[in-house]
Amino acid sequence: MNIKKICRSFLLLIAVIFYFGILNLGFCPVYMHNVFGQVPPDALVNQFFNAQSGTPIAYYIKYTIFAFIPALIVLLLTIYAFRRYKQPQHRKIRTCLHVLVVVVMLLAFTNFERYTHVTRHLWYNFYDNPLIENNYVDTKNVALTFPAKKQNLIYIWSESMESSYQDPANGGCMKENLIPELTRLAKDNYSFSVNKDLGGFSPVQTATYTLGSMVAQMSGLPYIVPFRQPNDTPPGAFLPGAYNLGDILAKEGYKNVFYSGASAKFGRQENWFLQHGDYEVCDLNWFKRTGKVPEDYMKFWGIEDIKLFDFAKERLTELAKSSQPFNFQLELMDTHGPEGWPTAGYTASKYPDDQYANVLIGASKMINEFVDWIKAQPFYKDTTIIIVGDHFTMAPDYHRHYLPNLRPSVYNCIINPRLTAAEKNEFQRQKEAITMDMFPTTLAALGVKIPGNRLALGTNLFSAEAPLAQRVGLAAINEAFSQNSKFYCNNFLHKDWLKQPVEEEETQD
Repeated sequence: MNIKKICRSFLLLIAVIFYFGILNLGFCPVYMHNVFGQVPPDALVNQFFNAQSGTPIAYYIKYTIFAFIPALIVLLLTIYAFRRYKQPQHRKIRTCLHVLVVVVMLLAFTNFERYTHVTRHLWYNFYDNPLIENNYVDTKNVALTFPAKKQNLIYIWSESMESSYQDPANGGCMKENLIPELTRLAKDNYSFSVNKDLGGFSPVQTATYTLGSMVAQMSGLPYIVPFRQPNDTPPGAFLPGAYNLGDILAKEGYKNVFYSGASAKFGRQENWFLQHGDYEVCDLNWFKRTGKVPEDYMKFWGIEDIKLFDFAKERLTELAKSSQPFNFQLELMDTHGPEGWPTAGYTASKYPDDQYANVLIGASKMINEFVDWIKAQPFYKDTTIIIVGDHFTMAPDYHRHYLPNLRPSVYNCIINPRLTAAEKNEFQRQKEAITMDMFPTTLAALGVKIPGNRLALGTNLFSAEAPLAQRVGLAAINEAFSQNSKFYCNNFLHKDWLKQPVEEEETQD
């Protein structure tokens, strides 16, 4: 046995695998751009360190087409070239090939870095930004006062729903209003805007993807994913030191329910809801187990919104029969990029070359119909409805449709909040609001009195208290959330957690 030859072969194999990995990184931006648009580095890190269970098989197919196969072709061409010119007389050519391989790897990594800025994200982890520590209000130490008769909550997460889809006259960025029903709901009820019209709030760093936005809107905290968890963080724990909306409402006797047509295992979303408020999590896997849909059911991310609305109506009717107040969270997915999911009878055909616009038109109609159904139910008088987008669109380059010099923002609408007459009279629509402000604002909409009107990093927008973005500026917030915070790690990654997550299941196809 030739040990030297075996070692050389092993090193060559390692080199080939490394080269193929770098090639994949180089082509990954093509895949991510065509599927998710611009992916922020924190979202990339979150997905890298978390299980991919729940990802639609179509996304793996697109990865194969846009990244894996092109990388494999380059790898095979490289191997062929080295084998073609392996003779001693080809020494100069082989030297050029070695140089070419190094250049290709540098170009691949440069393309990945230019798209993701991941090295800057790594470098920022060496900082200790004090903004969170200096502005944090400990929710557990705030004496929240609930009304004697508690208000129900229906919280509708509308994927990628921007106020930007409206026309400029309504605070949007489009030539024509694509969401007229949602515009009317915002006008007729309560909505907060960074613009003077019907705009919305600004999604900050770490809240530019669904899970990050959920953490921010429900706890007033950013979801900063460390590259190395603290040693005493229990396995599977999800921000164990956070105290969020679900925790508060569970303590007050609410029944917490989360409905999603997708798999809640994606990005550990299920862990967040189980560990903070002991939610009844009903996702694609649950609907399959209970026979609501067939075992092989898969439309887009799972169950299309039109079917999920029917399931939600059934569950809300059941919840309303109990004297127990409820917090019903509903996650919609039809408007996810790159083109959304069309629904017969709702999705328009007005824009032949823009399916996403047609899907948005249909989504506005479906959400409005669902709200109308809720208003017709006996439980509506004791129920607050909140409709929010989670982040900016993930339809690649969709912002190119926007008119110039207009500020995009995320949709929000609060229907039937329990406010005093004075609070209604003092309502001001224009606020420099961010994602975290939805946390105390939601509680205030349920009639909860909040001394100081601040929780975590969020501010009750119904109050006269200046929001964090107004006090320190949006740029400073985004910079702080991009950097490390010892205070954040020490306070939100170290506590005991509430409930073990269920075992991971296989990716749905």
